Amino acid sequence: MREIGFFGNQIRRNNDILTSDHVRRHFMFLFYNFLIIKEPGRLFENRQERDEFVYDFRRVQGSGMLLWEPIPVNKRAYRDRPPKYLVKFRIKDLFLDFYDFPPGNNLRNLNIFEFAVAQDGRAPQYMDDTVDIDHLFRDNSITVELPSFIHAEKTMFIDNLIRVNTEKLIRESRDYWLNRT
Repeated sequence: MREIGFFGNQIRRNNDILTSDHVRRHFMFLFYNFLIIKEPGRLFENRQERDEFVYDFRRVQGSGMLLWEPIPVNKRAYRDRPPKYLVKFRIKDLFLDFYDFPPGNNLRNLNIFEFAVAQDGRAPQYMDDTVDIDHLFRDNSITVELPSFIHAEKTMFIDNLIRVNTEKLIRESRDYWLNRT
């Protein structure tokens, strides 16, 4: 894990957050602090618990510099199921392109191509890779959008350390991307 850049003290280019090393380090920061704040496998029982998690995560020093931002989500009750209170860590600039505007302009220009791809229920591209949705600890209370190369590495290296693989879980991302926009 040290060799592929998930942890360690050597960061090659501190100013370039788009290198894969930095994506891994950003993810490990998110994952480490997620483990500290939330008990794995324990769903948020109510909105207050979920909102406290988001508040606590935003208070962690450095969390504002991450590639992700925590978004609280309320899922309505369905038939006999109670409502769910979830958190999605979304990639901050997935549908945004700041380069078409002069400095100082606060407007954001949507990346129309990737937005249309997501509206069609397909995963958009980020850092020239398809974006996957990872359900941390399979409890579905917290998800994170990851470039697929990071998702594959996380599944291979981290998931095998934190849980026993008892089933092959298959999820389709089409519904996620249809609802993301």
